[in-house]
Order: sequence, then C-alpha cells, then structure tokens
Amino acid sequence: MDFLKEKEAMLKAVSRLLEDKNFKSPEEANQFLSQFVGMRMEDVTQALSPRRKADAGERADDLFFEAMESRSGVTAKRKLKEVLKLDPDHVRARIALALMETSLDKVEKLLREAVAAGERRLGSMLEEECGRLWCWHEARPYMEARAELARHLALQESRIDEAIVEHQELLRLNENDNQGIRNPLLGLLLEVGRFDDARALVKRYDTEYAATWLYAKALLAFEKHARKAGWGPPQQAHDHDWLQEQMRLMASGVRPKIPAEVHKADKLLIKALKFNPWCAIYIIKCGTYLQMEPPQSYSPGSPEEARLFLDSQLSAWTSHPASLLWLMCVALPWLIQNGYEKEAAP
Repeated sequence: MDFLKEKEAMLKAVSRLLEDKNFKSPEEANQFLSQFVGMRMEDVTQALSPRRKADAGERADDLFFEAMESRSGVTAKRKLKEVLKLDPDHVRARIALALMETSLDKVEKLLREAVAAGERRLGSMLEEECGRLWCWHEARPYMEARAELARHLALQESRIDEAIVEHQELLRLNENDNQGIRNPLLGLLLEVGRFDDARALVKRYDTEYAATWLYAKALLAFEKHARKAGWGPPQQAHDHDWLQEQMRLMASGVRPKIPAEVHKADKLLIKALKFNPWCAIYIIKCGTYLQMEPPQSYSPGSPEEARLFLDSQLSAWTSHPASLLWLMCVALPWLIQNGYEKEAAP
C-alpha cells in the first residue's frame, strides 16, 4: 500500500508539472523527465512538487490510503466516509465502499455512484480523450469504477448483455486496453454465443498470444465447423443430458461420432494445448480449480495462467456441451501422450 501511495503521489506530481510547464512536444516532456530515471519515487515526487500545504483533495487521498491499510472493516468504512466529506467525488473511495457491501443491489448502486462521480470530475475530457483515456492519470479511477461495474454485472447470468455493453464501452474509451478488458469480454461473447462479435474482437487484437486467446480461437473454429456440419445435441435433448450420455459411452469404450468437418478445428486446439495444457486439464476437471485463489502473477503456459483462464472462459466452454465433448476427444489423447495422464483423469 505504501508503494501504491508513493506511485499515486508521483503520478499526480508529473501530471501537475506537465500542465504547468506547457511543453511544446512529447519529446520535450520526455527529455525533461529523463533526468529522474533511477531515482526513488518519493525523491521524484519531492523534486517535481516541492513541499506545500496539502489541499482537500490530497488530504482525502492520504485518508483513503489510511482506510485501505486499516485491518478493521469498521474503521476502514468510517475513514472512507470521511474521505467523501473532504472530496464527495473521490471515485476510489466510492469503489471501496461498494466492494464492502454484500447486497448485489447495494453494490451496483454504489458502483454507479462512483461512475457518476468520475463523469462529473472528468467532464468534457470523457469524449475529448476518448480512445486513449487511460493515458490521463486523473481518468484512471473512473475507468476502474467502470471495470468494477462491468465485473459486477458479469457475475449475474441474467445481466450478461449489460456486462458486455460495459466492457465494450471501456474498450471504446481506451483502445489500447491497459486494463485487460478484452479477456473477460471475449469470454462473455463466447458464453452467450455471439460468435461473430467474438471473431471481430479476436481480429482487433490479433497480436495477442496467450492461453485465453488461443483457446478462444480454437472454440471459434469448432463453432464454425460444427455449424457447417450440423453437429451437436439433438433439438429435443437437454444439452447437458446429451453430454452426460456421450461421456458415459466414452467411459465404456465407445468413441463419439464427431464429423470429419469438425475435426478441421483440431489443429488450433492442439496449438493451444502446446502453449498451455493446464487450461484443457482445468476444463476437463469441470472447474474444480476455481476453488484455488487467483494468483497475483503468472508466466505463460503455467498452471497459474490456467487458473486465471478459468475466470474468463470456463463458462464459454461449459455453455456449449458439444465443444466440451470435442475438447475431451482431442485433448485427452494428446495429454496422455505428453505425460499429463494423471492430471487429466476426470
């Protein structure tokens, strides 16, 4: 928390300086800032913003970090309310208060208030800087509020369409997507069967090379070829009943009859398996690994990456049982051949 506090103070000092100095070009600003490379954050802050009496906004920030460091929820909530007395539009304090609630309605109400506070604070900047809003330090709390609201809506099955709209709006405001919004958005689009929108998103960020993206490409290829072959659960069968019957047959040694057309998608699934086999293992385990706490960091191809993959894409696969059957038929032999027999066993 001390690191975050120092970072926040430094970013504010840099933002204030850039406004005051009125540099003629980005190159001129970068040349000036280069002299501070390698310095401690607190020294940079002091050099850029000499000590002076803190204003109400800065006192509110200090109190906010005190609240976040508090070990008592009651104390934290009291301090956050004091923050809002100093600065009614303190977006991060409003977000923190929202996330302390347990009622879905209350959480949403407070998150929408945080979004509204951010809109008031940014004013015309919202549209003037649309597409690169994250570049502005003062806009980040607003973007964080929108992201929390999008996440909150996505947790409610009946509101996924609303969640998709929120995620898409975040990408409109910040095309570079520093927040990683494209990953949960991709999972939501796949979950509800908006495959054309998912393909457009994949094309938009086609340089992405991560497990989430590779498995999504495989699922999209499967959907395309399965639809062309007219393959999937019979109309009259409940999807998961059909899947359970197919798995029962597999367990008795009967190989599912998957059309050759569908197997044209196998190549992309194998590519995803080679990059991170743990994602397929975790899908086959039917989300057992969701019980694990999400990691703070990960390396490509690791079990930690696969754990994060579950959050954004498990529902996309389980919502389409035919894709699960195809994944098992293709992934299980590959996993066994490559030394993952014990891990992949259902």
